[in-house]
Amino acid sequence: CDFKSAELVGCRFNDVDLEHSNFNDTSASGLVVKNANLKSSKLTNADLSACEFEDVDFAGARFDSSNMRSAKFRDANLANVSFSDCDLSEVSFHEVYFDHTDFSDSNVSGVQLKNCEGNIILDGEICSPEQLI
Repeated sequence: CDFKSAELVGCRFNDVDLEHSNFNDTSASGLVVKNANLKSSKLTNADLSACEFEDVDFAGARFDSSNMRSAKFRDANLANVSFSDCDLSEVSFHEVYFDHTDFSDSNVSGVQLKNCEGNIILDGEICSPEQLI
């Protein structure tokens, strides 16, 4: 699906397969996504502030240069995901799996982690998720 430059403010996606979808430059503040496949999706330069993602597989997705402020990720797969140059302030990660998830050059102030596992890349170094906070 191609949602490039779309206005999806306050929308809900439940039980969807959106693998390889394009959300670049999308305004989706307050979007709620549950039980979804967004593997290898492009979500760059998007406004995803205050979005909620529950039981979502984002493996290989790119969020580069996006506003993620106050977003919530619960029971999500973030393996090989790039959050480079994002505003991740006040983002909540609960029961999230990280594997080479890239947080380089991102604002991670106030990030909350609960029951997360795996590893992340922070400014070129591989480390544990706890080193974000």
